[in-house]
Amino acid sequence: MLLNHHHHHLLFSHSLSSSSLSSSLRRRAAENTIRFCDSKTLQRRGNRNPLIRKGLERRTSCSISSSNGNALTTRRNKRRKCSRIQLWTEDDPPGGEPETVKNNFEPNPEQFLLTSVTFYVVMTAFSQTGCTYLNIHPDLFAQIFVFNPDVATIWSVPLLLSLAMVLLVDERVEFVKEVKELMVDGVIPNVAPTGANGILMLSLGAGIGEEALFRGFLMPLLSNGILERGLGGTEVATYASLGVTSVIFGALHAITPAYQIWATLAGFLFGWEYLNDGLGSAMFTHCFYDFIAFAFIILLWGKPKQPSSSSSSSSEAGKE
Repeated sequence: MLLNHHHHHLLFSHSLSSSSLSSSLRRRAAENTIRFCDSKTLQRRGNRNPLIRKGLERRTSCSISSSNGNALTTRRNKRRKCSRIQLWTEDDPPGGEPETVKNNFEPNPEQFLLTSVTFYVVMTAFSQTGCTYLNIHPDLFAQIFVFNPDVATIWSVPLLLSLAMVLLVDERVEFVKEVKELMVDGVIPNVAPTGANGILMLSLGAGIGEEALFRGFLMPLLSNGILERGLGGTEVATYASLGVTSVIFGALHAITPAYQIWATLAGFLFGWEYLNDGLGSAMFTHCFYDFIAFAFIILLWGKPKQPSSSSSSSSEAGKE
């Protein structure tokens, strides 16, 4: 009985294992059929095989759910994109910050003139105080009127020629265009409204104040220092002080690299004039050139841009 019972148990377990194996094989065959057969063949075989029919129903439901999910994701992305576009265009437009900064610029000619003239007066007073305290130069104010106007005007010829060249090539040379943009955006709106009197005050302040500091105070200070320390003779001290003050003068006018080079050469010219014809002559030349330069720059670069004929004709055509 035990052997018989054990025999029946083995037969029953074998039948179960064979039935489960056959069902798994049939299920795998149905999956392969669904995977590799076309739709017509699957529909024909699905009518006969329930496993294939269930697999088809499962795949159809999955594809529908995935398509619904993709559609939902697409709609969600569109909503996000629209919200981002609305945020950019209304609250924070791309590239709008430079325009905001540019539009917020408001010239204040009166304040500009007052600040500039005050600065030059302080510069002149400092130079006079330094010369008196260090005993390195005669009275600066006594030398303002000691010069020959004709000779001082001739000294301004190289500067005026450079100004003419700049005004002729202002749209063709890149570094000149940079200087022009700075003048048009910052200097002209603050200087032009002050008129001829304002331009004259700025020219006198720059000519007297800068020459008093660089040629009347710094050049003798450096030259006397070289001589006292025995670093060179008179010529070495003179040319060294001329070169150093010219470089400093150019560095303090370095609105662009090209303008810095030009200002260094101009400082050398003023220093050379100071050595040959005195401080008053250098002051007159500096004032005279600044007044002429301001006047021509405002007249030529301060004009509003005229619309071209092609643009005006196209606008008229658009109105029609």
